[in-house]
Amino acid sequence: MAQRGGFWGALLGYSPPPRDRFSVEELRHLHDTLIRNANVTDANRDVVVETLRSIAELMIWGDQHEPRFFDYFAENNVLQHFTQFLQKKANRRGDVAQQVLQTLSMLIYNIRSEVAIFYLFSNNHVNDIVALRFDFEDDEVLGYYINLLKTIALKLNKSTVQFFFQEENGGTFPLYTEAVKFINHRDGLVRAAVRTLTLSVYSIKEPGVQAFVLRKPAVQYFTRLTGYLIEQCQSLDRLVSSLTGNASSSMQATLDSCLGEVEDLLTYCDDVMATGEQKLAEKLQQCLWDKWAGPVLLWPLHSLHSPDDPHPPGQRSLVQPLTALYITERLLHVMRTTAFTHRLAQSLTLPGGTFPPTPPASAQSSPSRRQQADLGPALQSHHLANGELSPDLLSSSPEDGGAIPAVSSSPAQEHRPPEQSLPPPLLAALTSTHGIIAGAAAHALGALLKWCTQGGDGQDVLVRAGLQPHRLRKNRELLEALTSSSSGADRSSLERGGSARGEQQGSEQASTSQSDAQTSEHQPAGQQGQQQGELGAHWVEALCLMCALQVLPPSALAMAGCLLLQLVSSGSEMTSRQRVLLRRAGEVVGTAVRREVAGQWCDALPLLTCLVWGPCRASLGSPGLASTSSVIQSWIEAVSVEEASRSGYLVGEPPPDTSGQTRKGAWDSARAAQRAYHTIQRFVLLLQIRQGLTGDSRVSDSAPLHPVTEAVVRAAETREGSVVLLPDAISCSVSFAQGAEKSVLLGVAGLPQLQEHGAAENPLAVTGSAAAVVLATRREQPFSGVALSIAPLLGSSAYVDPAHPKWLHLHVRPHARGLAKTVRNGGPQGAMRLISTQLLDGHWVLSFADPGAALAARALVHRCAKELRQRFADCLEPLVQSLYEGDVH
Repeated sequence: MAQRGGFWGALLGYSPPPRDRFSVEELRHLHDTLIRNANVTDANRDVVVETLRSIAELMIWGDQHEPRFFDYFAENNVLQHFTQFLQKKANRRGDVAQQVLQTLSMLIYNIRSEVAIFYLFSNNHVNDIVALRFDFEDDEVLGYYINLLKTIALKLNKSTVQFFFQEENGGTFPLYTEAVKFINHRDGLVRAAVRTLTLSVYSIKEPGVQAFVLRKPAVQYFTRLTGYLIEQCQSLDRLVSSLTGNASSSMQATLDSCLGEVEDLLTYCDDVMATGEQKLAEKLQQCLWDKWAGPVLLWPLHSLHSPDDPHPPGQRSLVQPLTALYITERLLHVMRTTAFTHRLAQSLTLPGGTFPPTPPASAQSSPSRRQQADLGPALQSHHLANGELSPDLLSSSPEDGGAIPAVSSSPAQEHRPPEQSLPPPLLAALTSTHGIIAGAAAHALGALLKWCTQGGDGQDVLVRAGLQPHRLRKNRELLEALTSSSSGADRSSLERGGSARGEQQGSEQASTSQSDAQTSEHQPAGQQGQQQGELGAHWVEALCLMCALQVLPPSALAMAGCLLLQLVSSGSEMTSRQRVLLRRAGEVVGTAVRREVAGQWCDALPLLTCLVWGPCRASLGSPGLASTSSVIQSWIEAVSVEEASRSGYLVGEPPPDTSGQTRKGAWDSARAAQRAYHTIQRFVLLLQIRQGLTGDSRVSDSAPLHPVTEAVVRAAETREGSVVLLPDAISCSVSFAQGAEKSVLLGVAGLPQLQEHGAAENPLAVTGSAAAVVLATRREQPFSGVALSIAPLLGSSAYVDPAHPKWLHLHVRPHARGLAKTVRNGGPQGAMRLISTQLLDGHWVLSFADPGAALAARALVHRCAKELRQRFADCLEPLVQSLYEGDVH
């Protein structure tokens, strides 16, 4: 029966049978729809968009189930319609552009047939679309365009690149040249796609492609990439400058995003140098070295040892030294390419190290060996001025050595700063009196040692800088001993083989190594070893100096301790000057602990010591910063300590005012708790460092105290509503609400019982005590009452009001267990900030019958506090003395 259609079919209600959704007939119908709607208007725009989407769906299905789909698609040149739609500028934005780009991406990504992929890429249709100028102000169009580029990159190989790269007339490669324009786009997904595509291009070992990316204008991409990296480092620098100890979550998120972008860029550069041909890697290395390494990593550190001339000609720093150290640490963490990092390691750790070139007009001559003579005084003078050390502690002995040796000259194109007694930049930062700078330098040095010893080809740098860990040094000495009977020629061959670096290290490093080798030939082996030993001694001295810094972040002290334990196997390897410096650090920390014993958190010190011992031991064993979030938390911790230092309460607190004068702006217990916690962390870490340098070099699993836990302290606490004995109670009145005055007893409860003469005191009775000043309601039994309100005894700071002699003021701080809980919840890096927000103070004003009663109550509180404080001091003093009495061996 003939089919009826047209007017009569519609009139009679006839409709043709539906087409099979996945059939060649349906594809033919869609193709006819494109032909009929070749001119896109507002009326047919939706039809065109839906047709394009349906074609993609059918082609993906047909690739796996029906080969005839591709035959029809190819024979009828359906892809040509995609290009024709986009020839009109009006169609390069909005729905049509988005759907064409999405359809192409779907086809390329999902089709697995190699023949189909070759067809899609042939006839230059896709290449022409890539080269078109779309409306990139439309974020959706840009997103689909970049996704198309990334999808093409996934299929790019030596066989398919021919469809996008043309060698004629100097070469054209729109897939590459158009993509790299978006390297600094505001959208992170766009930037990530560009990196993916370029890495795919660099991995293609096709001479024409490799030559193209190294020729102008394509090679200027590396300059733009370096410029964008500098911009991100400067953005990070601004954020670091504005960072505070109580940084908001939004501030932390912004910092995390910026630091993450810097790390991503460094990782990308590392991937480029590892993936591309040698000439490509060398080109990027040189671009980074000339334009970025100097102003961002090395020149900022110049101001640390030349404060009067922070910006010599041609060496203008683009970030502050702190940010330079932060970026250096992250670079050493994420970059594994040997040549660039090896070069940077040399510049950071060797005296008079090579620096990136400066403009010719400001070129400086290299310093002479005499100018690099004695760095010891230069590195320690500012510690003398700061009161950290005394001159007699630094007197040299014959075993200590003296000058840090000069090293060989670098190639002529490199620059060496002309300062006299120029220390290695990282060593200068390590000896800074600013704890935040020294701490950042310690983390950078730790990352450098890790890079050199765990996969990085930097063993020779460690040897020349005197930084080789004692484990590797012992292995090297054993190897030398085993080969000592070999002929001179054999030994020379072995040394050349051990110091050789791979071909991927670049020609710059090769020339530097050759220069070093030539210089070494003119130096006797004994002189080289002496120079390395002297330089190594200065690194150890710098770490010992760090241990004495009062405002050093605990995580940085842990890193300094870890480095000490790596560089020195035991105290017997230390020079007399190093032992003196370490003993001086113990004296400084011991003084700080004694100050806390006299402070308002004395009763929390043993509990804190036991609580932080485990985390400090873990950080000493593995102090590195792996994740971005842990890095940011360490920065906030460092800023918190720095802010505390500037406020003054971290270094010194005025004693409780007992003169009867009302204290204006009194020191609150949260600030005092921060200082006590910081002091105990330093105390514990230094104890563990000394343990690691003594005996079997093993740090004990628990604190060398009778174990004090929160449960022990909780059991000793006096609770509100409990019956208490108050043998020395004094009557007074208190009002906790307006017009609600109560008559109460004031007394002290929870004091540890004194032992009979000659009997040994149970240490836990003191360190686990929770003595408190108690306000209690009266009971019928004498000298007893029901606890109404409680204030920890050692934080009470009682004083008589000078204007009202019958009034007694008492400070009410949280319990020691509350501080311990806050520290535990905050963790090693978040506790300082949590303490400042969660520990709240209270205040009592008590009225007595006469001034004599007020004075008697004040005397009672002070007497009991003095006795208890002395007993805490007796328990802690042996540990304090162990910091500096005796010697490490």
